[in-house]
Amino acid sequence: MSEHFSPDPATLATLDRIRASAAQLRCPDGFWSLRAVVEKGQVFSVRRGVPEPLAESADVGVMLSVIQGGGSGYAATADLSPRLSL
Repeated sequence: MSEHFSPDPATLATLDRIRASAAQLRCPDGFWSLRAVVEKGQVFSVRRGVPEPLAESADVGVMLSVIQGGGSGYAATADLSPRLSL
């Protein structure tokens, strides 16, 4: 059973900034999409028969895909700092 995960306010603000920036993109006669991924996970491991502490991880990233003029391309990053430019 999975439990609901909600990103922290800073991550939500960052994704909103990126969404607003992406809204300015123009691709005449083409198509583009922006995908944002926010994942949270837990890992339980055993080393030499001894349980290790539960480890949590969180990943955030975006991927831009473009199709235009018979070609396609994509770019992805986990660097969501303000210097990110779309």
